[in-house]
Amino acid sequence: MTARRSGADLFEAARLYYVEGARQSEIADRLHVSRSNVSRMLRDAREQGVIRFQLSYPAERDALWERKLLRAHKSLKAAVVVAEPPPEARIDPLDVASEAAAEWLVEHLDDGQRVSIAWGTSVRAAVERVCARRGYGVDVSQLGGDIDVLPTRSNHDVVRELAAKLGGTYSYANVPAVVGSAAEARELCADARVAYQLDRACEADVAIVGVGAFDRGSNRILLDRARMSWTERERARARGVVGEICGRFYDRAGRSVELPVDERIIGGRTESIANTVIIAAGAHKATAVAGALRGRMVTTLVCDRQLARAVMSTG
Repeated sequence: MTARRSGADLFEAARLYYVEGARQSEIADRLHVSRSNVSRMLRDAREQGVIRFQLSYPAERDALWERKLLRAHKSLKAAVVVAEPPPEARIDPLDVASEAAAEWLVEHLDDGQRVSIAWGTSVRAAVERVCARRGYGVDVSQLGGDIDVLPTRSNHDVVRELAAKLGGTYSYANVPAVVGSAAEARELCADARVAYQLDRACEADVAIVGVGAFDRGSNRILLDRARMSWTERERARARGVVGEICGRFYDRAGRSVELPVDERIIGGRTESIANTVIIAAGAHKATAVAGALRGRMVTTLVCDRQLARAVMSTG
């Protein structure tokens, strides 16, 4: 009967085979086992989760739609539009857009820059796909307070992950994005350390944010956490609210709309940030993204072609 190999042995066999590209015969010599044992070790490594495969659909850029967006919206410095995967691939377009956003960030990031990130599904997806080949010495901050879009992971976890991947430091205000009352929000923001961190995040070189389509997806999570009633939501719609960025609501023209719920949200501002990168996918985001473009809230847009087409057709 073959002895059970330790996890460390399985890891080393997998590393040599998949990372270094060593042949199984070479691995057998280095680990002092037979070649048949190497084959079994690689099989066991897959079965025990030592090896995990992740397929990334190639993000093919569409230069035509990029040019259309740049011509239509003069405040845009850059547009990255990726072709949506075919239906048979069964891939979420956000996966492809977030892959493109991760590649854009690594390609355009300068050493020592300050990066702020907001909460949201698209930002988290992009950070998960960042793969830097060297350290950048950046400083990563959280825009606004913390919120867990996923029940097992807060946005502070995402901040730490991005800093680790880019070889940098991180900081954030240790406060929630949503509190129970306006008085509680004022008390938290009056703390000198909290105020410093919130202000610092708003003075970054680059901001990575998502766009919340009002009362959908991650924005609905925010509204639910803020205990925004159905009546309040209907009143917001009546006032023309279509989107939200970092806890700030706006209408189709990109004009800020003040709501009662604002007093219970500890958000962030991006007006002073030189490059605000928005990541979004899907035609359902078109009205919110178009409003952000009209309001000059975005300087770099990363999206899928379906969304780009829908934005251009939004009156």
